[in-house]
Amino acid sequence: MDHVCRLSEQAALVVATNKAYLEEVLARLHGKSGVRALPNVLPEWKYVNTELRFWGLRHFDRSQANLDPSSPFGGRKAANTMDEQAIGLIFAFDQRKGRLASVTYLSGDTSLAPKPEASLLSMGRGTEARRLNIEYRELAPGVVEALYTLKTATQVQFFFFAFEGMLGYALFI
Repeated sequence: MDHVCRLSEQAALVVATNKAYLEEVLARLHGKSGVRALPNVLPEWKYVNTELRFWGLRHFDRSQANLDPSSPFGGRKAANTMDEQAIGLIFAFDQRKGRLASVTYLSGDTSLAPKPEASLLSMGRGTEARRLNIEYRELAPGVVEALYTLKTATQVQFFFFAFEGMLGYALFI
């Protein structure tokens, strides 16, 4: 059963499918401390702007690769782009920059920059992916940022459909 709770007068809303998880989130919002799921030592944090209203981070977990069809580890799977040196990715949407979303991908593969269209950043090779007018730039060896133009409703819908797959929530139709 999903659990929903209003947190404050700032119209925050939390939705969870696990009661224990929801209780932990609420306890931490009220000051409880504990081990973080994504510790500060992860290299992804260097590229996260926590001042933005919309941002996200995924660290690829090698220990759960057999259970995750989107994991880049362990060969070809139902919903992955293979990269045995994958580290993680960061999502950012800065409203001040207009309708431009970014995903930064980190890998130990320092040859990634010349071929970003072969990585999960390309969101596939179909017509909808090409309509995003994706621009790539290398931020550091093994770190590539993709900028996605989201001017139409169709572009926004496709981006978030594909992005959910990047986060490990691929839909199989």
